[in-house]
Amino acid sequence: MKSEIKKFIKERSKEVNKMLKDKAFFNLSRKWLARSIFYKYNYNYTWLGRPIIKYPDDIVVMQEVLHKVKPDIVIETGIAHGGSIIFTASILKMIGKKNFKVIGIDIDIRKHNLKEIKKSIVYKYLNLIEGSSIDKKVFDKVKKKIGKNKKILVILDSDHSHKHVAEELKLYSSLVSKNSYIILPDTYIDFMPKNTFKRWKVGNNTYTALIEFLHKNKNFKIDYEVNKKSLISEAIKGYIKKIKKLFYNLKTYWCACFYSFI
Repeated sequence: MKSEIKKFIKERSKEVNKMLKDKAFFNLSRKWLARSIFYKYNYNYTWLGRPIIKYPDDIVVMQEVLHKVKPDIVIETGIAHGGSIIFTASILKMIGKKNFKVIGIDIDIRKHNLKEIKKSIVYKYLNLIEGSSIDKKVFDKVKKKIGKNKKILVILDSDHSHKHVAEELKLYSSLVSKNSYIILPDTYIDFMPKNTFKRWKVGNNTYTALIEFLHKNKNFKIDYEVNKKSLISEAIKGYIKKIKKLFYNLKTYWCACFYSFI
């Protein structure tokens, strides 16, 4: 059975690499992604009854990362309707995690959303904090909820401005466990045509904050093995893995070169 799975994974990797060489397909995918924003395409989906506001590709890839890491604690900034934190908790429950927490932070947890979130079958695993994710008092509350010797994964999905995300990265990267991830949805802002978004701008967004962070923090790297297979994604180069300092093997280098045109 293992040999069959290895064979499948090898064949899949081969096809992904062929796909990345197809610039026409890549450009078509990017055009589709840009056009979909005008119709708020990512608003079309729910998870266990709550709007999740994600593209299907990202939902599946996030599931893969959660399954691989199996974190004890997930910290997510930005709650909105609650679909994403409910998704995270439900995946962790399905893969057999027991004593886990999903800590959700939002500057404004609206009453009508909270009412529906409380009806969720995974609500007991959720820990909600109202306040700015970069407020030191809020960050201190998060640290108190974590405990010791926990495997931690972080998702940053609140304010997408460079300044805010840079501060989030500075704070929450300190909590991420080795071989776990920081996931940054909405890096795609910087890859879309100018003025695509009313509020967020090319040159001042999640991705620009990420690149600045990576220049200063060599113990994190973009996981191209995760990123490269999804062309319809908000999280372009947005899966960041914590590694040993200055660790950068040949496989990673090859993937980076192969993926550099994105």
